[in-house]
Amino acid sequence: MSVATPSHLGFGNRDENGEDTEDGWNFSADEYILDHRYYAMYVGPHASWEQELVYNDEPDIPHRYQWFHEREGEVERPISTNADMALVYNLDAYMYTDDEGNEGAVDCEVKTPKRYSNSKRRILADNKKNACPIADNTIDYVWEYYENNDKFLLDFQRVFIKMLQKGYDTGDNHDYK
Repeated sequence: MSVATPSHLGFGNRDENGEDTEDGWNFSADEYILDHRYYAMYVGPHASWEQELVYNDEPDIPHRYQWFHEREGEVERPISTNADMALVYNLDAYMYTDDEGNEGAVDCEVKTPKRYSNSKRRILADNKKNACPIADNTIDYVWEYYENNDKFLLDFQRVFIKMLQKGYDTGDNHDYK
């Protein structure tokens, strides 16, 4: 769970894909540090996500659904996948393939989860769509890392070191060491 963050150390942009620019995916690499703000994007006070379909021009790359959130006055436009969103929301019953054959569309509305002291969880949604239910298996970890940066950094360190030590096999069978 703590290893999800590195994918969000940069912000995706087709014009800054790492091939033609010095900064690659990072909007401004000097401004980013490793911390728990990834989790703040999902449960913090400004968590607000919408899904969009991204059309790809290359014939071998399928169109895809992704999530984005924008705040007025902000230059950044962070994006997320359904896998990221599934840390907070249980999307299983709401995912479908659209009429054009694009997979990953979601038919529920995500809103900032509210944390209640009696541990009852709900998401407030307007009446346009059903509210996406909370992912009960992972939401507590997201809240914990959001509220405790030291805990996140310690867990991330342990997992990252283990990943570096274990490595992986690049062969066709994808067996990990």
